[in-house]
Amino acid sequence: MSQILFATALALSASTASAAQDTSITDLTFLTGCWAGKVGGVVYEENWTGASGGTLMATSKTLKADKLAFFEFLMIRRAEDGIRFVPYLKGREGANFALTQAGASHVLFTNPDNDFPSAIRYERSGDSLMVTLSSGTHSESYSLSRATCQ
Repeated sequence: MSQILFATALALSASTASAAQDTSITDLTFLTGCWAGKVGGVVYEENWTGASGGTLMATSKTLKADKLAFFEFLMIRRAEDGIRFVPYLKGREGANFALTQAGASHVLFTNPDNDFPSAIRYERSGDSLMVTLSSGTHSESYSLSRATCQ
C-alpha cells in the first residue's frame, strides 16, 4: 500500500513540475488589471500590467489610516531556470520565488530558503483574487476585488 501511495505522490509531483515547466508568461495574464481589498483598516492594492516583453509587472501598496505603510514592485519573468516571481520591497530586490504550480486561474511561487513567506499563491475566481503568503504552518491571506485603475 505504501508503494502505491509513494508512486501516486511521485506522479503528482512530476505532473505539477511538468505543468510549471510548460507554463508561459502569457498563461499568467489572469493577474492583469487593478485589484484592491480591505482587511480591518488596512487597504491593499495591486495593479498588474499585461505580458508585453515577456514580463508581468505590478505595483503594490498597503495603506493604513489613509497613509502609505508599505510598497513594492512585483515582476514575473522567465529566467534560465524557469519562471520567477521577483518582488522589489520598497524598491529593493527581495528573495526570488520559483514557479512551482500553475493552472488556468492560480499560480504558486516558492522559495524554501526565505523565512516569510516561503510560498506566494494567487488564485482568481471571477472578479476576486485571493493572495496567500505562507511559511510552514503560518499563513496570511487577503482577498482583492477587481478595481478601477487610477
